[in-house]
Amino acid sequence: GETPFVLQRNEAYIGVLIDDLVTKENDEPYRIMTSRAEFRLSLRQDNADLRLTDYGHRFNLLSAEEYDRFQNKREKINKKMAFLADHHLSPGSAEAQRLQDKTGIQIQQKTSLKQLLRKPEMKTAELWALFAPEQGSPLEDEVVENQIKYEGYLDREAKMAARLAKMEEKKLPDDIDYNLVPNLSSEAREKLKRFQPETLGQAGRISGISPADLSTLLIWITRGKRDE
Repeated sequence: GETPFVLQRNEAYIGVLIDDLVTKENDEPYRIMTSRAEFRLSLRQDNADLRLTDYGHRFNLLSAEEYDRFQNKREKINKKMAFLADHHLSPGSAEAQRLQDKTGIQIQQKTSLKQLLRKPEMKTAELWALFAPEQGSPLEDEVVENQIKYEGYLDREAKMAARLAKMEEKKLPDDIDYNLVPNLSSEAREKLKRFQPETLGQAGRISGISPADLSTLLIWITRGKRDE
């Protein structure tokens, strides 16, 4: 009686694979590649557990010990992110001088460790050695470093994923007759009848479906709900 569990395109490569097989024409054997994933920066090896472990816990695939270990790792990552954002160096301070002596970087204004880590040459291990009492775990540091260095790109991916999620919430009726939907292009009508997408989001990923076709579909299903 539960709704099907479907991994989305921004959650896992298998989500990309399944969605591509369902919504795209594949005339040749399908090969999953990073270039197929529009959220590839979010689908990194270092954050796989952060993306998927909660699902494993939800479906009772993990022991309590395994999930506790994961939660501990996630908490440490969050604390490190907060430390880097909150810890600032001021020009002329002993910490700023230590940074310059060790790395050659001279700051001209109040600067957070997070801002320093955005520099291509800076690594988390260097910052921990200079300013943190505890050395970080390499696995945790990799996540922290990637999250901060690619933060701008990851934010854009997150906004794109949010827009996609809204489209995925727009369900297409099981009994929809695309012949009755006015103003659809002939190609869109043919593709929609062939692939039978379940959501507006899936429809939008079918080749040949234009933004105008999606707008027409959205108006049609919205009007249908009003008329019920």
